[in-house]
Amino acid sequence: MKNLNIVYAFACFVKRKSDWGLTIYNARSANEAKRLHFKSVTEIYPQIKYTDVRARKLGIPHTSEAFKHTAQHRDMPGLLCGDVVKVGLSKGVVVGHTASACFEVLFFEGAYKDIRMSVHPAELVVLDETQGPVLDAWTDYPIIPLGDEGGKIAPVRACKILSYDRNKYCRVEVDGVIEEIKRCYLYSKPGRVGEVRVVSDKKLETLPIYH
Repeated sequence: MKNLNIVYAFACFVKRKSDWGLTIYNARSANEAKRLHFKSVTEIYPQIKYTDVRARKLGIPHTSEAFKHTAQHRDMPGLLCGDVVKVGLSKGVVVGHTASACFEVLFFEGAYKDIRMSVHPAELVVLDETQGPVLDAWTDYPIIPLGDEGGKIAPVRACKILSYDRNKYCRVEVDGVIEEIKRCYLYSKPGRVGEVRVVSDKKLETLPIYH
């Protein structure tokens, strides 16, 4: 199941505590990941301040080996972090697993919207959110998982626009990687920013809404 990555992986750590190592969280933002890590570490070390917590964006959702083991155990071997699921009338994205072999879901639609909760596998319905309309386009935006460096010139690549937030951002698939990219970097033909036309509002409005 290909995911739409409304969440990203963040590596979190505590400043000046390098021997504690990194913990990876799947979250919507660095601040959300920091809050999760702060809550976790202060259960044991209450003296830690929130301002001591750091988060570094890694890219697409991280599926750990422990998660894969849980998915295999639950007869859901194809499930990945980042997959979109439905629980009752609410839709969310899988972000992890629990010690009780359940799956952690962050909801973005329905009665559970914005809640992160443990869900028993029997309650999950995995959705294929890639069946909606998509737009072919091109971009020269740096894609870190493909080896590009932020702020430096990247190759012009063909891409598929999957959804649009009706403001500035789109979810875009580039060479198998799904990223959040500003619409000004999405072009109607091969080229670079300022040299070719961006994909029009009219076309973007045909896409699903990016939550």
